[in-house]
Amino acid sequence: MADYVISDIHVKWDMTNSEPLKKFLEIDFKPEDRIYFLGDIFDLMVGSYDEYEGHYDWFFTRIKELAKAGLKIFYIQGNHDFHIEELLAKSGIIVKSKPFVEIINGQKVLFCHGDEIEIENFNYKIWRAFIRSYPLALISKYIFNYKIVKKIGDYLSQKSRNRNEKRYGETQKNDHIRDKFRQSALIASKSYNVDIIICGHSHYMDSYHGDSFEYYNCGFVPATMKYLKITERYELLPL
Repeated sequence: MADYVISDIHVKWDMTNSEPLKKFLEIDFKPEDRIYFLGDIFDLMVGSYDEYEGHYDWFFTRIKELAKAGLKIFYIQGNHDFHIEELLAKSGIIVKSKPFVEIINGQKVLFCHGDEIEIENFNYKIWRAFIRSYPLALISKYIFNYKIVKKIGDYLSQKSRNRNEKRYGETQKNDHIRDKFRQSALIASKSYNVDIIICGHSHYMDSYHGDSFEYYNCGFVPATMKYLKITERYELLPL
């Protein structure tokens, strides 16, 4: 049995960044394995609209195959893909909106997107509370529709196509982000009383062993091309 973890692929509406996710889904998973998607798998997926299943048919078809085979598949909603509980649950995915703890190899492991434990960044926390709020969930369900989200997605894909890879790739050189998230993981290890923290969000790939905790992050996957595999050890492996 193995656990597979990935986050922050940011598949765009025009399928930019889709190749890393397709490579991940091609892994020869076993029925007893578990998969953890830790948010921002898609660059814009808001609201449980059925049309997503057609647009990203290659994703949902494979997920349904894996779920039918017996795999447990977890999906923590990020800050780019949220209010999608009903959509994902139909495909056999266990959807999480908050950090949660699993026991792996006798250790307590915290899985989260990363923005929940991030220190500082007060303005972002206000924004996160707004976009994840119940009123906005109602708006996405009863006022917004798929066509509106698609127009936004088309616009954002066109605007950011030539910018994001360079910007996110450079994140790996940012020691401030690295140190902030290591400190965030340390604090989370105490507040959640866990041994290991696994998250994304920072776009900084890291495998850190502190005195009292461990912290793993796949980074911005289109740049790092890595996922995390957990057996008797934790390994960041190439796609």
